[in-house]
Amino acid sequence: VYGLTENTTLRQLNDGNGVFVGNDIGSDRYDFRITLDREGADELVVDVNIGSVYDEEYEEIEGPVSSVGGVIDRINEAIEAAIAEANDNGATHDYTGEVVASISDGRIVITNNSLRDIDITEKDSTGTTAEQLGILKDTSGSITGDRILAGLNTTLLSSINGGGGVSGDGDISFGALAL
Repeated sequence: VYGLTENTTLRQLNDGNGVFVGNDIGSDRYDFRITLDREGADELVVDVNIGSVYDEEYEEIEGPVSSVGGVIDRINEAIEAAIAEANDNGATHDYTGEVVASISDGRIVITNNSLRDIDITEKDSTGTTAEQLGILKDTSGSITGDRILAGLNTTLLSSINGGGGVSGDGDISFGALAL
């Protein structure tokens, strides 16, 4: 069976086009941001880095992830760190265990048990990491990512038309060919 698993490499995603990982350096680098509405309190902001991890002296202490499982681990680690920091700073609500990333039905899922608004954005206007992971979304409740791995001998619709996908209403009409 061919499907998205923790062992799927990032290079296999998006019909072999992979996932963009920024190459900037520093202990505060990240690729995309998850923002969780904290209902009247400050938002919980989670910066997710799937690239190289650096210490305060700009020494690389961990390389970039190469698999979907690595992405899931980095998302969950970043969520846990943001929650711990918020709790240390006197947060009015403890989100421990309420937000977690996983793989389900061949997609990346960010389960938001608090059912509050969740927004995933790129680091800046040139970033495409969250989009290429299929999770660039803004919604209430949980996020179910887009399909990012085609089946055997198939192509993702998002890859058709030079990566522009199917436009319009998605209906495809086959008319008679005049000779």
